Amino acid sequence: MDDKKAAVPDGEDRLSALPEDVILLILSFLLSREAVQTCVLSPRWRTLWKSVPSLVLNSSHSPNFINNLLRSRDQTPLLDCWINAEDWRYLGEFRTDGEHWLRYAISCKVRDLAFHQLVLVTFPLSAGALASEHLTRYSEGR
Repeated sequence: MDDKKAAVPDGEDRLSALPEDVILLILSFLLSREAVQTCVLSPRWRTLWKSVPSLVLNSSHSPNFINNLLRSRDQTPLLDCWINAEDWRYLGEFRTDGEHWLRYAISCKVRDLAFHQLVLVTFPLSAGALASEHLTRYSEGR
């Protein structure tokens, strides 16, 4: 028996057959770059990444990627957002854009927000940058 047909009877795409909420939950466990990359899987997946209720941005994401991601993403409410700005290569951009990223998360009604930065770097926020009636947890790691 053909293994491919046994795993996917009649060429059916079982993953795409799942309800959108389930697919978005699955995508929320990926780094944001990986979630974006799923857009090539099928026409149905082309824009699903834009509505993932979680942002996971780490030092492997360049600030340019992060800015483009946030410009392209829907304003879907965020359950959580984790930003790791611990890469010396992008230190200037993290300092310049970091508050913008945090404000974006706040504008998407994020509930759980984590921002990790280099130990020796201060990251000043303007007054009210984290003001939100939706934010239930904020953690800042160094």
